[in-house]
Amino acid sequence: MTCLRMNFEFGLRLLLTVDAYLNAVAFYEKNGFRFMNAEDNDPHTRLMYYDLMDIVA
Repeated sequence: MTCLRMNFEFGLRLLLTVDAYLNAVAFYEKNGFRFMNAEDNDPHTRLMYYDLMDIVA
């Protein structure tokens, strides 16, 4: 069963998450990743995600 079919049958939401190093944040933003939250206090990385439904929509 494919992930997209499971999404529609079971109501799943598929996200890719990364702990992006600060010098790589621009790369992830350019490729559609978004910040997980504004309160991310780690001085070395930022938590980011990509919603796979953006591919389907």
